[in-house]
Amino acid sequence: MAKRKGTFFWFVGLGIILSLSMSSYVMAGNIPESEDPIKLAINEWTGQYITTHIADEILKKMGYNVEYLTAGYYPQLIAIRDNRS
Repeated sequence: MAKRKGTFFWFVGLGIILSLSMSSYVMAGNIPESEDPIKLAINEWTGQYITTHIADEILKKMGYNVEYLTAGYYPQLIAIRDNRS
């Protein structure tokens, strides 16, 4: 029963992500605000890897340039604290 509950919540989460991404895509249009790349951090766990690639595809369809940064959890927090990308 617990496995079915986890699967259900996974699909609900995926549905929410897709619906929000499509609504923001429609609202934003296809005009990027800058030629500078948007930097997306890729962390060491699978769920974050997948969501980063979903965000990448959405941003590319909107006309933005995307760049990946590989980051560990702790170094990422330090970079955020120090306002570095």
